[in-house]
Amino acid sequence: YSVVAARASVTSRGLSAAMALLGGPVGAAVTAALAIAYFASGSDDASIKTKKLEKHVYDLSAAYQSVKNYSALAKIGTNANQIKNYNKTIAKAYVELKKYNDLAANTHDGRTAFGYKQKAAAIKSYIDGQTALRAAVMQSNIQIANFNDNL
Repeated sequence: YSVVAARASVTSRGLSAAMALLGGPVGAAVTAALAIAYFASGSDDASIKTKKLEKHVYDLSAAYQSVKNYSALAKIGTNANQIKNYNKTIAKAYVELKKYNDLAANTHDGRTAFGYKQKAAAIKSYIDGQTALRAAVMQSNIQIANFNDNL
């Protein structure tokens, strides 16, 4: 019992000294009020800084969006030029295909007609390949557009 009493006595004297250092009960209350006021003003400052950070994050997000959009628009523009070139190439190939089909139909020599038909078949194969490439570029544009819409 005496050990516990001694510790309680030391603790009581320590608390009494701390209370005296703070200026008694009124001093302790004033110190607590000042601590709460400091915490509140620090909280207001943190709130302002958080709002500024949020604004900068939104600004960065807008910048990223515009960069992403410009990049996507540039790719779509490049693809559009490729599609235009494929269209021209395919149109020219169709003119050649018609020419060789007409030549094959109007010739009386079987061997010459066979040569024209072979040439027409090669052109048709070329047209199919160019059409497949054009379709792949068109699909790429669709994917780019869908990707940007879903972000």
